[in-house]
Amino acid sequence: MLEMPIRRVILIAALALSMAGCSLPTTHFETPKVSLINLALQNVNMKSQEFLLDLRVENPNQYGLDISGVDADLALEGRGVAHGQTRQRLHIPAAGTAKVQVSITTHLLDSLGSILQAATKQKAAYSVSGSVDIIGKLGIPFRYDGELDLSKLSRQRW
Repeated sequence: MLEMPIRRVILIAALALSMAGCSLPTTHFETPKVSLINLALQNVNMKSQEFLLDLRVENPNQYGLDISGVDADLALEGRGVAHGQTRQRLHIPAAGTAKVQVSITTHLLDSLGSILQAATKQKAAYSVSGSVDIIGKLGIPFRYDGELDLSKLSRQRW
């Protein structure tokens, strides 16, 4: 006889707790926006070229996010020519922004075909793509497409 009221109390308590959980405010995740700030050639030698990629990550959420790293690829005329990554950890405040830098390297022998193909044109299409890794979330993909004016590069002194 006493067993039935205990079951009923446990059932009512469990139901009350589950309903209380449903009434708590839930935190909605909005995807951060990733944009390319700058792509700069840092170092050139006979074997490789090193670029520095500057990205801006905007956090639209009402809570801070922690970045655990970035993976990035550079393509020239549709062909992948460079890859880089950083495991730099950053905190982006709620409704704030952060700048992330990634060093990407291309090896001359691997990318020679793409470079020669681009060299025959006045302009060359490029893309920078990858993902920003947010702790506790999946990677946030990004892609930026642009065009290099090769006539300006040829006049530049190295």
